[in-house]
Amino acid sequence: MRRCTVGRSKVEICHDVESKGVCLRAVENVEPGETLLTELPLLSTPAAQKLAARQCTEAFCARLPKQSPEDQIVVCLAKRWIPVLYTFAEAAADVKEAVLSLQTDFAVPDSSMAQMVERLSTLLHSSGLFSGSLQTQAALSKRDIRSVLGLMIINAADTMPDGSEAVFYMGAIIEHSCSPNTKFCIQSCDAKEASKLLGKGSETQMWIGEWRATEAIKRGEAVTTSYLEPELLQRCASERRRVLRARMGFECACASCASCSDPAKLVFNLAEMD
Repeated sequence: MRRCTVGRSKVEICHDVESKGVCLRAVENVEPGETLLTELPLLSTPAAQKLAARQCTEAFCARLPKQSPEDQIVVCLAKRWIPVLYTFAEAAADVKEAVLSLQTDFAVPDSSMAQMVERLSTLLHSSGLFSGSLQTQAALSKRDIRSVLGLMIINAADTMPDGSEAVFYMGAIIEHSCSPNTKFCIQSCDAKEASKLLGKGSETQMWIGEWRATEAIKRGEAVTTSYLEPELLQRCASERRRVLRARMGFECACASCASCSDPAKLVFNLAEMD
């Protein structure tokens, strides 16, 4: 797999079969404010789709039913994630392999989000949109389509400031917590710096992801981040769990949700990180 990290990383991938599965752990003691991980996107879309791809996306979405709330969510998912599927179809083999090695299956397979992703995957595959008709694209199977959609939703893929979408390989492995010990930050570099990082020419700026400690983290401790906005972290555990299940198809079992019965103790204010 191609290297995505920038500089020296203070984390490593661990396989914890007893509880966490695959996660990131600190390889040394880290102080608040220190950067644990800096990473280039594994897969990212351009800020604007190519004309042919944009026209195909618009035509596909125009044909989708829009009567029910679920219909409307499927349309929103299509508009947001079809550009990612185009990028994946054009990606190099090692990038595709790395993307598909990340978690792509929903923890709650009968969740509403999982069902909508299955529905959209079926519609996209039957439409022929990813049949390989464009010269720059490889054909995608229904399984590939479903896996990429699942990946982007499950691993909290990020929208960059210019509207492009990105998923980070190491960043996607960081587990969610409602009381996280890191904060995700987005940095940009110009075309010249991007060329140095990529090892090849680049005509555009590039977005870089950074995960910074919000508290002291001990060597061997699991690294966590939040998939929720600061205002949602202010809510009680049951409400946070409801949102995460609806959005991402999993039941939150972080320490805050699992062990704390006092709603007042479940509040975590991300404003303190700034």
